[in-house]
Amino acid sequence: TYGGIHWENSGFAVEVSKDRENWLPWDGMLNYGDCFAWRSLQSFRVEDNGQVIRYGSPYMMEGRYIRLSVTGGKVAMLEAAAVDVDSGKVLPLTGLDAGGRLLSDEQDAFGGKPTWFNSMYFDEIYHGRTAFEQMNALTGQEPSAIYETSHPPLGKLLMTFSVMLFGMTPFGWRFAGALAGVLMLPGMYLLGKQLTNKKFFGLVAMLLMAFDFMHFTQTRIATIDSFVTLFIIYAYFFMFRWMTADPAASPLRKRLLPLALSGLMMGLAIASKWTGVYAGIGLAALFFWTLVRDARRGYACGKISQTEKAALPPEARGRADACARGWFRETVVTLLSCVIFFIAVPLLIYYLSYYPVFVATPGGLTLQKVINANVGMYNYHSASGLGADHPWASPWYEWPLSIKPIYYYAGGVENGTGSSIFSFGNPAVWWTGLAALVLTVLATMRQRFLLSKPRAEEDGLFTSWLADPRPLMLVISFAAQYLPWLLVPRGTYIYHYFPSTPFIILCTVLVLFYCSRVNPRAARWAAVALCALAAALFVAFFPYLSGVRVSTSWLQAMQWFPNWLYF
Repeated sequence: TYGGIHWENSGFAVEVSKDRENWLPWDGMLNYGDCFAWRSLQSFRVEDNGQVIRYGSPYMMEGRYIRLSVTGGKVAMLEAAAVDVDSGKVLPLTGLDAGGRLLSDEQDAFGGKPTWFNSMYFDEIYHGRTAFEQMNALTGQEPSAIYETSHPPLGKLLMTFSVMLFGMTPFGWRFAGALAGVLMLPGMYLLGKQLTNKKFFGLVAMLLMAFDFMHFTQTRIATIDSFVTLFIIYAYFFMFRWMTADPAASPLRKRLLPLALSGLMMGLAIASKWTGVYAGIGLAALFFWTLVRDARRGYACGKISQTEKAALPPEARGRADACARGWFRETVVTLLSCVIFFIAVPLLIYYLSYYPVFVATPGGLTLQKVINANVGMYNYHSASGLGADHPWASPWYEWPLSIKPIYYYAGGVENGTGSSIFSFGNPAVWWTGLAALVLTVLATMRQRFLLSKPRAEEDGLFTSWLADPRPLMLVISFAAQYLPWLLVPRGTYIYHYFPSTPFIILCTVLVLFYCSRVNPRAARWAAVALCALAAALFVAFFPYLSGVRVSTSWLQAMQWFPNWLYF
């Protein structure tokens, strides 16, 4: 059976007969987790003098006639198929309702044994389902209440658009997230190139993200984590672009554009999932740090005496004049502009994202409804211990080492083969990234606390690494995304680390870049070797990432640690 949307457990009976007089009944049940998923009957019953006796397997059913009837609640059954147990072929059905109307008109819709490939799995039953409900509200079809309301609507709205394009099918509800995963890659390239001014290291950042296990697994399931991570990547890219722009060489109007785009991306991130707020904290810290730095530079240049200025080289004299000219006005204009970019625009995006949630309700979209919805979200997420007893919950300090991957799907063992899906990090990416993060933190501490007079050697893009702002930029970015999880009272899971992954990759890229200034050849070969190792591990663990059915010996070979991966 292929069930539709249910708000409660709903029962149905399947009765089989050879002569339409003697019927053998089987129990069936559909609940909220069975929506848009093929399910086989799990038990059947035989009544003997009023006593229910359970035994056997539903695959033992024999007969020419099948009768379906509701036994409890409301049943939404979109498709039903009878399959021959020996050949696996779908048996032809001529189904009629009580009024003689044909019911079984799409028997080819059955795509084989129920798997992740033709059915919803894990949290798709929340987010994919809600995308469908939002589509009904937007298109004026019979609306139902929106099921998943524990997160903002934008990520599910993006899934709604892909369902509108491709239908309520696995491809339809997963397309938007997969596209987000693809779009992350050029974003990582741009971030790597922006940090190092080297295309090679931009490519390294992109490849490390492409070969990361969680990037692959998370972006092919219809959940909202893909969207918030995508928008966070681009929000930081545009912020980094603004930070590295030279105030003396670029007009203010040109420098405000990256800030506007960063605010737009931040707004989209927050409207997709509240973890986008964490990114907003990091962006604010980077913004005010840079704004103060530029204001101090402009003020200092304005205090240079004419005698001191005359002693400067012509180019330096021109830069000093440019910095001193209008720095106060530019600071004020930038601050006022960012009230629009980072407050007004995100609030507007957030408010409008609720349109499909309330469009079909009496009175439509109102501010009070949005406020009430967010109060409910806060109460849900602030509930102490909520979800902590989940078997796959894991604390924040376990995530960087992938100590407890999260289970998404298991297809069982058949003829020496198994199928399973887990979400966790590529050891070559996450473990190396953790080491690079530690080095980046140490470099930041050395710069800020141990060096009284940093060297001022020019490096083309920044001054030498001893006075380089890039380590602190990455430390702030990572900390803002990761450290808030220390204070979250509810249960947490390893996929919450996904938005932090881009920054450990960038730490790796920055460390390799520093090494290239000492030994360019060795650093490049180290980068190539790391990407090759990440690619090799991606291939080795691919069955656990994708659910592809392979031999159990392959799956067993990748169980590196006890109680780590299952099938």
